[in-house]
Amino acid sequence: MKAIVLALSLSFLILPLSVYSLENNMYFSVDPYTEYTCVYVNLPQDLGLASVKNNVESIIEAEEDESPWIDTTYNKVVINPGVLNKNPVCFYHAGKGEGDFSFYKLNIYSPDAGVSNEMSGGLCISEYGDVDSGLNASKTTDICELLNDNADLFDLQFKHKTIFANPGETLTKTMYLTSYAKLNVDLALITTLQNDFGSQTVSTSPEHPLVSKNFRVKAPNKEGEYSVIILARVRGCGLSLCEKEVEGRIRVQEGYTKSGFETTIIPKNINIKEAKETIYRLMITNHDETKEFSIETSSDPSVKIDPKSITTMVSRDEEKTLTFRITPSSSGPELYRLYFKVKTSDSEKMINAYLTVGELLTDAFRESTELEGKTKDPNIKDAIKLATNRFAEAYNTTSYGDDLDDYKNFKDEMERAKKSLEEGKGGNGKIQPPEAGQGIDWIWFAIPVIIIALLLLFFIYKKSKVVSEFEYPRFE
Repeated sequence: MKAIVLALSLSFLILPLSVYSLENNMYFSVDPYTEYTCVYVNLPQDLGLASVKNNVESIIEAEEDESPWIDTTYNKVVINPGVLNKNPVCFYHAGKGEGDFSFYKLNIYSPDAGVSNEMSGGLCISEYGDVDSGLNASKTTDICELLNDNADLFDLQFKHKTIFANPGETLTKTMYLTSYAKLNVDLALITTLQNDFGSQTVSTSPEHPLVSKNFRVKAPNKEGEYSVIILARVRGCGLSLCEKEVEGRIRVQEGYTKSGFETTIIPKNINIKEAKETIYRLMITNHDETKEFSIETSSDPSVKIDPKSITTMVSRDEEKTLTFRITPSSSGPELYRLYFKVKTSDSEKMINAYLTVGELLTDAFRESTELEGKTKDPNIKDAIKLATNRFAEAYNTTSYGDDLDDYKNFKDEMERAKKSLEEGKGGNGKIQPPEAGQGIDWIWFAIPVIIIALLLLFFIYKKSKVVSEFEYPRFE
């Protein structure tokens, strides 16, 4: 047993560790041609702490029943002042194939500091890279299907996920919606708190991708934590990727004093249709004395980032926004992981963001590849290929936002293919006729007529042999 543990430990030294961080409610793909995928838990920031003044002991513990692919289930870590402690969490998926998936659930806590955090999400084996967050998933959710259904058509965020207020205080919250597609998006607010939001519609385009909205909320007189949810829905679109919600928290506490600094990256996850310059904004809010902040950027795979690094002074209670221009190559669909390391003299944070190029197309390829792998029926395979090729052709000839109807048609075709697969498990596995409304319902009335005609012919021509074959029409 010790030899196995030693071998695994040594293997981590030669594994190409990913430098992006594991997050709560994060769902991502992993390469089917590798045995390990490693990401990081960053301490103390993943405990909700900006920094620690003394050495602090922390625990990273995986719930084994809900994290079957995690290699190490218990890790004790000492956090040192002023140091970002990067702790690898590795998933072992040797022997898993395209379309296999799993979950993870980590408990991170520090008895010394009296704080804790929970991270849960899932991963899918796929040759097509993807990262999605903020999704609803249960213990029975197919993570690969979840990724297939959730392209980052638009990004929705609050400036600060949690803000503090005194009892009865009226405060301002800010939301940001980003999309490089031509969209009209209906917004609504769900909360029990008094507010002046009101339902409204915003528009985005490649020329004007960012929309921000400020609204006021009145904190109740009772201390506690309260929820504020923004619902966003693309008008005229019935796809799940056209709906998104983001939850913010208002923590009502008398006399609360903030310390350290907060960061927000806008957008967090966004897709563009073709490789071109994309704007990311890093917001820094400093709650301590005036400090110098240095930001260093990197990416995987490499992408042009301007500026690559920058240094700026931020005063107490000042908010400063820094703009970064990301320009991917024009080589084709790709997932780019972007890293922003924010440092001061006494603390350090790592902020991740994600940029995909052509995610609608890669999601379509992932879904069709998985479906083709589940059947040997040539009719179903041909139907899947036909639908995929039809969407790819339409995708390449339409502008971003105008391709959603074509994508909806593709998703409908995939649903019919899935239904045929399910029905085929209990029968001959053949492709089933399209459902009502597809223009060929007459055939079900014709079959009894044909049978009756054959019986009549049989009795009239007893000495003759009549052989008739009927094939279901091809699935399209």
